[in-house]
Amino acid sequence: MLLRKGELHRLIPYADPTLIDDEVRAKLDALQQCFDQAIPEETPTEG
Repeated sequence: MLLRKGELHRLIPYADPTLIDDEVRAKLDALQQCFDQAIPEETPTEG
């Protein structure tokens, strides 16, 4: 499979979660917390 940098997320289903380093897991968990607390941008209205 040949992927560009922007397509690397497509490999996630093939990754074994038990092999993810604790430091990487902590960083990903911190990112998820940020995303969960983010306030979505308002969608501009036409008119």
